[in-house]
Amino acid sequence: MKREVFICINGILTFPSASEGWAYFEPIAAAHIFAPAADWADFKDALDLGAVERVRIYGSANDEALKIAAQSRCLLGWAGLGYGSMGLHGPEIAEQAFPHDVRDFSNDSFGHSTWFERGEHFESTMRLLCNTSGLAFSPDANSPLP
Repeated sequence: MKREVFICINGILTFPSASEGWAYFEPIAAAHIFAPAADWADFKDALDLGAVERVRIYGSANDEALKIAAQSRCLLGWAGLGYGSMGLHGPEIAEQAFPHDVRDFSNDSFGHSTWFERGEHFESTMRLLCNTSGLAFSPDANSPLP
């Protein structure tokens, strides 16, 4: 059974190249990334290599934290440092080279951490995640969230 990977807030992730070891791992069925401060190039490389079969983006064009973090790439990119801004561009990315492998579920009314705010936001995030993963969502009514 292939793994689904859920990369939460600040989904910073770098996929190594096949020569660095991906050839020895079972592919990840789907990477679900929330408010990703990552570079699309890393995920595109992972799709090209077959390390990841599908990417699901949960971002927001109005994520102020990502807008500020993206500036770090302008200042520190020369040293290979800084945050990406993938979460700001979910719809554009989903329309690129892998339309059947990349889907965008961005919500522009959300901020950086809104996906996981207690209450209805968290519940709706879990429902969406389950729906996009083919899982059933049935929270235990006797176990309220902390």
